[in-house]
Amino acid sequence: MPVIRELAHLAMVLAEFEQYHNHWRAHSTIGGALPALVHACQQWQKPDRTAKRVPAHIERRFFSTARATACRLPEAA
Repeated sequence: MPVIRELAHLAMVLAEFEQYHNHWRAHSTIGGALPALVHACQQWQKPDRTAKRVPAHIERRFFSTARATACRLPEAA
């Protein structure tokens, strides 16, 4: 957890967390979908659990303030 230095830093941390939470992190309570997709009424197709390999076109992002790495398929963006 980052140490908050000033109000502008807090705003940056919260904006990064919101981006991670709504656009990158899948939520099991909504069937593994991203909240941003559900909110925009876009279709979500859950990946097949029997898939034998990981798609090669996975997008990866490092959230520096949260020190977290997230991955998603580009079409889920």
